[in-house]
Amino acid sequence: NSGGATLSKLSQGGKCDEIRAMVRDPEKENAKALLSNDKVTLVRGDFQDMESLKMAVKGAQRAFLVSTAGTEQQSENEINFIKACQAEGVEFVVRISTCNPLIALDSKGVYARAHALIEQYVQENNSPVCDLNPWWFMDNWAAYAQEANSDGQISLPYGKRPKHGFIHTHDIGGYAAALLTIPSNEISQHIGQHYDICGPQWVTWEYVINALSKEAGYEIKMNDITWQQLAEALKGAGFPDLLATSYALTFAVMEEIQEPKRPKVTATAPVMASLYKPTVTVEEQAKLLAPLFKKDK
Repeated sequence: NSGGATLSKLSQGGKCDEIRAMVRDPEKENAKALLSNDKVTLVRGDFQDMESLKMAVKGAQRAFLVSTAGTEQQSENEINFIKACQAEGVEFVVRISTCNPLIALDSKGVYARAHALIEQYVQENNSPVCDLNPWWFMDNWAAYAQEANSDGQISLPYGKRPKHGFIHTHDIGGYAAALLTIPSNEISQHIGQHYDICGPQWVTWEYVINALSKEAGYEIKMNDITWQQLAEALKGAGFPDLLATSYALTFAVMEEIQEPKRPKVTATAPVMASLYKPTVTVEEQAKLLAPLFKKDK
């Protein structure tokens, strides 16, 4: 995930001497696993407990914020964290948002609407926050392996088949770590900004599926469905209704079936491109996922 990737990047090359990882329960195994990094200490924090948040960020200079998407509580959780950072004098918060074309207060997508509410709070309260807006995550492709194996296809609303700057969480972490470690005298120019971040290639879904086919050793076909059909399929697979509809609407906007809420970009924001160069290509991610897609696994 992007949090783990950012932590890993921050611990490399002497970027940070001390890193705190806020977790709800430090006794859980996935939390303890973070301690394999000798620069990391665990602090307990709960997005719904303001005092725990203040204790978690007390004395910190900078903070990284990412939270679980797909619930109505996301905006409240993240705003609480930002409030705690301001109360404790944290000078800079780098936050992971979502694709800019999705974001609007009137969006029917739950995470798009949540990010709009968070942006509104930051603007109204002059919070020391900078947003990173990743394009689509390459990591999500793993979810399509089961259908590819069973039916030889991937069913998605491909729409007009535009190109996308698919990005790996490894590179999201790279961008975030680079921004978090800029000199203090440069922070002010980034506060309140929203930076699009993308992977090293701009390609279509057809390109992606061809790469997956090559590594899997068989042809994976593109089955074009409506975004409503995708929503129903996700609900049938156990996704909560709100998250299923929101994810399907993401395809509707990104594949140009519906109008974007904000203009679509075709490159990483120049200021971020000057700080970090993404490395994970479509082909490399297809190789990483090959064991999931191969039928003889």
